[in-house]
Amino acid sequence: MTHSTTSNKPIVRQTLKLLLAGLFWVGVWELVYIIVDKDVIIASPADTALRILSLAGEGEFWLICGASLLNILIGYLAGILFGSLSSLATYKLKTAETVFAPLLYVIRATPVASFILLAYFWMSNDLIPAFISFLMVVPIVWGNLREGFLNTDKDLLEMAKIYRFPAMKRLLKIELPAVIPYFLSGCRTALGLAWKAGIAAEALVRTKGRIGNELQNAKILIETVDIFAWTVVIILLSVVLEKLFVTLFDAVIRKRRAKL
Repeated sequence: MTHSTTSNKPIVRQTLKLLLAGLFWVGVWELVYIIVDKDVIIASPADTALRILSLAGEGEFWLICGASLLNILIGYLAGILFGSLSSLATYKLKTAETVFAPLLYVIRATPVASFILLAYFWMSNDLIPAFISFLMVVPIVWGNLREGFLNTDKDLLEMAKIYRFPAMKRLLKIELPAVIPYFLSGCRTALGLAWKAGIAAEALVRTKGRIGNELQNAKILIETVDIFAWTVVIILLSVVLEKLFVTLFDAVIRKRRAKL
């Protein structure tokens, strides 16, 4: 019982710190609102909270959030898969690195807006957010995993070579465990970027029934409270997504390590 209480103390302290930090920035927000004193420029925290509660009471709100989440997550997961496979391929095969590496560097360097505008001519508006999320995730996962593979313990690899480990056994027992931290870091970084880029794509191409489109509508109608409300919703969903995926990844990694 004592051990459980002790182990929970850091969590409680961290939660309190986050709450205090949140209250501080809400206070700053309220102060700026009072100083500016123009609702068309900045909405108050109270009005924003009330608007979020009002939106949450509408069934359409949850459908819009669900549609954005599903589409962007599809692109995110596809990006993780392709980024992981391409990283493994470029690590194992020099030919693959020669072919894919320049493309991935180009994707990383190109502005998101350029991809969104180009995709506008290539595909349906409903597919663009997922495609943009996919493009944002691939180079991050690829780069992180590549760094992990390159930093794998050379002594262990040499030992595996001496003892003639099969390629698959070497991959599963030595290389993959070594890149797990890099993989997790890449996935966490890519999640936030995929979410923001996906929402930006929804707003720019006016994907109907999505969060980005609601933001664009609020901008056109000069509904400042709605802009702030949807922005807060985007932030909250981003935080929830990150927590869920970090918990999921940690669980998978622990299970994997237990098997090894």
